This record gives sequence, C-alpha cells and structure tokens, in this order.
Amino acid sequence: DGPAADTALVSLRLGATGALIENVDDFESSGQFGAQMIGLGDIDGDGFADFAAAKPNSSTNQFLGGAIRVLSIGGTLSYGSSNLPPTNRDLSWQPGAANNRTAGTIVIEGAGPFDTGVVAASFAPGELNFLGLPILLNTDPSLLFINFPFTFQLDGTMSFPSSIQTAFLTGIRIYIQGFDSQFPYGATNGLEVRLF
Repeated sequence: DGPAADTALVSLRLGATGALIENVDDFESSGQFGAQMIGLGDIDGDGFADFAAAKPNSSTNQFLGGAIRVLSIGGTLSYGSSNLPPTNRDLSWQPGAANNRTAGTIVIEGAGPFDTGVVAASFAPGELNFLGLPILLNTDPSLLFINFPFTFQLDGTMSFPSSIQTAFLTGIRIYIQGFDSQFPYGATNGLEVRLF
C-alpha cells in the first residue's frame, strides 16, 4: 500500500537482521520527517529504546520552524476506556532480565485465592459492557484469537512467560485482557503488546 502522496514515511528496522519493525507515516511531507533520528533510551519506562524523528521544516510549530516526533516501537502499553465501568483487576507486562528484556512475563493481580480466570487476546481493541464488566477487546471471531483458562495462585495472582520479540510477527499489535470468572467477577485493564 504505502503512504499517500502527501505523506512522509520512516521505516524502522532491526539492526541485526534488517527485519521491518514498523512503518511510521507523517502527514506533512514537506516537514522532512525522519531527516534525522536519535535514540532516546527508555523514556516511557517499558524497558525498550525509544527514538526521536526530526521534522526540521515542519509548519506545525509556527514559532520554531521544526518539530520532533517521539516513537516507541516495541513494548507494552496499558489501556482502558472512560466509557465503560472501571476495571478491578491488574494486568501488566514485566520486562525480562537486562540481557533479554523482550523475554518478559505477563502478570494478572487482584483476584481471590485459586479463583478461575481466563486471558483473551485480539488483533484489535474494543469497548463492550458485559454484565457490568468492561470488555476491552474486539470480540469479532475473526479478530479474537486466544482464550486461555487458568487458575489464580494462592496470593490471587497469575503470571506466565511472554516474549514480545517474534521475528515472524514483527510490527503486529496484540491486545490482551484477563478476567476473573468467579464471583465477584473481575476484569483487568487492557494491554497493548507491540511485537518486534
């Protein structure tokens, strides 16, 4: 497909293999988006490097004549919805050890001891109120691809290994949510996983 004629495109690639991580469009082609790139370290705290892409001729800033766009290409991002009831369980992803940050762990917290639960994943987020529980995944059968039952541990948590670096899925976003299926029922926040 590629970007429209009036956009600029930056392609981010893995240094070791050259595999495409993500294409980032910018709707101001005259701004010279991506003319310069610089690593920023981990400024959003997800354990992965972030980058800045310069737009030296941007017209979006009338006073300075340029702009910078910060890009986060891999990692996780928690999300919810102000249109739905609040979540009452916690879902997070914890990066792995310093020598392999992408081999992390998904953690669900806040359930009762040995409650049964399920974790689900979709290729798109959603917004649905089901019996007072917020469903933050798109439940269309063509997009919902995993439904994994489990039992919470004695301390009301569940964790399982989850790598976010998968060569054949580079650039794909997956949306995950966990549920406590015992009364009082519970739902976690959503977790957007950006694979690279």
